[in-house]
Formats: sequence, C-alpha cells, structure tokens
Amino acid sequence: TYVMTILQGDQVLHTVNIGGKENNKVITPLALKAGSYSVKLENPNYIMQDYKLLITAILVDSTEAEPNGELAKATDLPIESTITGVLSTEEDEDIYLLNIPDEMIVSVDFSFTPVSSNSTAFVLKLEQGGKSLWSNNVAGASGGTSQKLQMPAGEYYMRVKSSNWISAVYSLSISMVEQ
Repeated sequence: TYVMTILQGDQVLHTVNIGGKENNKVITPLALKAGSYSVKLENPNYIMQDYKLLITAILVDSTEAEPNGELAKATDLPIESTITGVLSTEEDEDIYLLNIPDEMIVSVDFSFTPVSSNSTAFVLKLEQGGKSLWSNNVAGASGGTSQKLQMPAGEYYMRVKSSNWISAVYSLSISMVEQ
C-alpha cells in the first residue's frame, strides 16, 4: 500500500514497502549522521487508508562504540558468542578478530532486519595474513546468511562492510559445528 523513503536532500538512503494489512510495521534501524532528513510516504495504488508515523532516534555514539575500523583495533569475537554492530556511515567498516585454537568447522551466522532490495547490503570477508580466504555478498532481502567453514588453527580477521548502506545494524556470531 505504501512506499516509505528516507532521503537526505535528493539522495535516497532507505526505501521500504509497507503492505496495507501490516500493523505496527517497524523498519530497520538506520545509523544516520546529524543533519536534516526527509521521510516521503507514497501510496502508489491510491488506496485510502489512515496511518500513523512514529520516528524514534537514539544517539549513534551510544551504539557505535566499537573502535574496530582497522586490524590493530579489531574487536575479539570469541567462538560461541554473538556481537551486535552498527555501520554508522557508508565508509565505516567493522573488523573482528577470531582465534581458532584447533582445526574445526565453524558456523558463521550474520543477520539483520531484511529490506526490500535484492542488491547486496553487506559484504563479509574472512582474512588471514593479509589474504582473503572467503567472502560473501549478502542481499538486503535475505536478512542474513549462515555459512559453515572449515578452519585450521590460527588467527583470522572478519570484515563487515555495508555495500550500499541500506541497513546498518547487524549481529554476527561464530559457533563450533559438531562433527
């Protein structure tokens, strides 16, 4: 029924489709820099229906606390843990340090609130010694990915980057897979 778009000037930052029968639709949290934004609500099918719009904001500084935009400041991501991160700008990149004590198969689980776009929302990369070992382009409509990887013992870095900044808040976990 509705198409809601968040803009800064003429730049479209986020678009979401809202069906006419959806009550209490909550869209993906967005991390936006201080500034002026517009919310455009369109009704392309001209269906007459009442709506209520509520926008809630929190300070990004309270969520963007991880100083992990470079290898030397990578945040530890222990096995059997989950971390929630936020990409506060299009240039922001989060880097996590994984220490694998013994050769094992791990499950890499990455999730976020899906958006109505099949284009790549996030790019995940696993590196060791400066070499890329695995990467995954995660579509916006998917809401995430789960991959099983066989990893020898060692130190690894997981990079999380937003492809086109359509969704900024995510969860990442690493867990051991029983063999």
